[in-house]
Amino acid sequence: ILPMSQVSTDRDLDVATLLGQTVVCEVLEIDRSRNRVLLSRRRIEERERLEALSAAVGALEPGTKVKGKVTRIEPFGAFVNIGNGVEGLVHVSQISRQRVEKVDEVLKVGQDVDAMVLELKDGGKRIALGMKQLEPDPWDEVPHHLHVDGQVTGKVTRIADYGAFVEVLPGIEGLLHVSQVSSERIQNLGRVLSVGQELAVRVTSLDSGSRRISLSRLDPRGAVIRSEEHTSELQSHSDL
Repeated sequence: ILPMSQVSTDRDLDVATLLGQTVVCEVLEIDRSRNRVLLSRRRIEERERLEALSAAVGALEPGTKVKGKVTRIEPFGAFVNIGNGVEGLVHVSQISRQRVEKVDEVLKVGQDVDAMVLELKDGGKRIALGMKQLEPDPWDEVPHHLHVDGQVTGKVTRIADYGAFVEVLPGIEGLLHVSQVSSERIQNLGRVLSVGQELAVRVTSLDSGSRRISLSRLDPRGAVIRSEEHTSELQSHSDL
């Protein structure tokens, strides 16, 4: 006897499609007094699935490039099926080199993506994937566009008590410390700057090794860049 519950792991399978077919089953129980044998085809499918899953995970290691399809989106990231029942998580911080605030604004369920295996945990039961690792590194362009004391226009991306982060190149942020925003003392930075605001800033330090950029809204003389005071000073200097 092959009970309905033991026919397949696929609950939507039409049992009629198995008529006349030869199937492999596992013996669950033998009742000689009733001349009955209880079989399971589902057990075989489950074992084959686990073997395929184990083989697929065994072929993975950090650095392996994979293709997959987004199966589920959460606030913290997206789950991606990379084949053979293997699923990995692309954390929101690993989606792009540019800051991603909302996963569903960048990825959609069913979307095909390329990713890289970052880490395997618990014997492959948890797989961390990254997509931004396959993108060009924006820091490669920094020496061509930024230098200490150079001025650049950027956009405020985040505001904290100690300062604001300003995107000065695509995917590249610098820290504008609260002490460098104005020549006057600022108690509440959120009242002076807003996310999305464009600013003219000066690069005060640049460390490509640690990937840190410090910015100032002040020129070397302490005037706010592009303020009326700064423009007036530049005009006076040019008239000399």
